[in-house]
Amino acid sequence: MRSYKMNLIWLACSATCLLGACSVGKTDETETSSELLAHIVEYANEKEVSVGEVEQQLAALTWNAENISKGGAGFVGHGVYVDTSAMNNVISVDGARWTGLNADTVQVVFVAGDRVISDADVTHPDEAILVIFTPTHIRFFDLKNNRAGKYRRADLTEE
Repeated sequence: MRSYKMNLIWLACSATCLLGACSVGKTDETETSSELLAHIVEYANEKEVSVGEVEQQLAALTWNAENISKGGAGFVGHGVYVDTSAMNNVISVDGARWTGLNADTVQVVFVAGDRVISDADVTHPDEAILVIFTPTHIRFFDLKNNRAGKYRRADLTEE
């Protein structure tokens, strides 16, 4: 019988496979989300814990997982890489290289589209909360509590 943590890892791996299938076009996102939620609910019921507790554990496993770079390059996503062996904080965006502060300095950098748009003075990034406002949604990333999500904005159009 698998331990609670091993079961969570199995569930996280299943979620990754489901989401991976969606990202390579093997299934649609709605179908994948429904299937993933069904696995989470089933697992929570089996272990007699809340769905929220399972989601928290999955977030902790996912957010705290350390990726392995290859040849000093760490893949971030969509043409964005970090240089894990540079003396400075370095990001490559679609081949363009951005160099920041010395590698022993905390630096939070924002990448949008095909460029680095800014960096922010954040002394304790593990306590940061990033909030992104768009006309239709508000997204958040809470690094301290390993939470992320989005809210749909109310329809504010005038009648």
